[in-house]
Amino acid sequence: MATGTYVLAIDWNNDGDFSDTGEDVTARTMKVEWKRGNDYASQLVGKAVAGTLVADLLNTSGDYSTFNGSSPLAGSLLPGRKVKLTGNDGSTTRTLWSGFIDSIEPVPSARGANRARIKALGPLGYLNKVEVSTAMFVSKYAGDLIGEILDAAGWDEDDRDLDTGIVEFPRFWCERTKTLKALRLVEETETGLLEESADGKVVYRDRHARSKDTRSTVSQSTYSDASGAALAYSHIQQLDPLKFIYNELRAQLQVHSGTWIVGSSSLGIQTEVGGADAVLWTHPETGGNSPAIEAGATRIFTATFPSSGSASTSSAVDYWTTLVASTDYLANDSADSTGTNRTSSITVSLTKRAQSMDISLENGHSGKVFITKLQAQGHQVTRKDPFEISSSDSTSQTTFGKRSYPHPGKFVPDAVEAKNWADFHLSAWKDPVPLLKITLAGNRSAATLTDIMTREISDLVTITADNDAGLGISEGFFVEQIHHTLDAQLNHRASFLLSQSAGYAGFFLVGTSALGYSTRLAY
Repeated sequence: MATGTYVLAIDWNNDGDFSDTGEDVTARTMKVEWKRGNDYASQLVGKAVAGTLVADLLNTSGDYSTFNGSSPLAGSLLPGRKVKLTGNDGSTTRTLWSGFIDSIEPVPSARGANRARIKALGPLGYLNKVEVSTAMFVSKYAGDLIGEILDAAGWDEDDRDLDTGIVEFPRFWCERTKTLKALRLVEETETGLLEESADGKVVYRDRHARSKDTRSTVSQSTYSDASGAALAYSHIQQLDPLKFIYNELRAQLQVHSGTWIVGSSSLGIQTEVGGADAVLWTHPETGGNSPAIEAGATRIFTATFPSSGSASTSSAVDYWTTLVASTDYLANDSADSTGTNRTSSITVSLTKRAQSMDISLENGHSGKVFITKLQAQGHQVTRKDPFEISSSDSTSQTTFGKRSYPHPGKFVPDAVEAKNWADFHLSAWKDPVPLLKITLAGNRSAATLTDIMTREISDLVTITADNDAGLGISEGFFVEQIHHTLDAQLNHRASFLLSQSAGYAGFFLVGTSALGYSTRLAY
């Protein structure tokens, strides 16, 4: 038997540490469970979801009751406070989960055993409360775009671990998009891997990571149903092997053509030589309805594009031009422009994005002025006619019926990328593959406890299930999801969702392997 020690702490006063009075809540913790990873045991359809932690705390004193003004934590029981769970296996202390409080729910009891349920979200869930809008990015790789999205969301650079990525996006943008959705736009286009680390980092792994990273190419552990196995699972479940058969892979391409910008884009790569700047937005209130700005005050106007009156092919703005006085904006003492021209008293500042621009106008005049004209110019990005690329397997369709899967990525760069995606995933998913869930009791042995504390998403593990389990399986799997439970007696159990590694292994590596000898090309 093995028993670990654990510390659950909450940064109630939001000072960046967990050392203040009442922040170590371990002694009051009755139960805690936490998880992170993908929602399915499948690299094709599984997506990173927000990690969660749920802890039940004794609340007999009412300290965790939001409306208890006498609580020593009054005013500090707020969402967004950092939560950290650490564990020690007898020799090493590790961070097991890190995130932010989402809710605090007191649970009264007629017998006086009042509890409070703390629900916390991992980085992806916390970030998803924020909407992001970005500039028009040209010729950027997936990892760079992930970084730009995190910057827009205000996420600290120290709390990210990002691969560069494989795919160069000709264009990318998003407007008023939930952060997680924006991150997934990049992840799905490249077919990369978005993850949360145990210590609370946002992690991005490019689509080659599981073919080259050591922890994904060399088995980290062997879990077995054999008698006397060092790491024996207590339960194994084979998920429906027919659920994720796909024998028609489709990718619809939507090419966006914009304006060639010297030093920023390549002529001919989804760019065209543009003509004169065009008016893309006009403020609708003029004449007697012209907006006013008080003396010394500032007003912000948001130009949006495309508008309802834009051409159906319009999609975004390659660039907005700087506003020119008298041409793009006019100010006057009078709403109907019959007074003194005060345009020279206006100071303009701009915040440019791909589908909007904030126009900040500061009135430096001693009196009220009216904005009698306001417009924004630039060059638009246009949508070309969409077209579809697909790959299919007639033998699989005859056996299992036609099962289609569309490419979820919005910014697939070209037909070559789309075709490679379709061919690759068809080969991996046209036939049934084993998908598993296993459960281990950490208290069984010191080795098991250490193992479940160190397991990570995308780790390659070996599963033997051809003895008591009778599944006829003995091969490698990737860890897709990790789910832990810990009770008041420190019974620690872990469950892993697992996907077969065979479809994502055996690739030709430059300088390492010979093409054609037990290897194949990736994309």
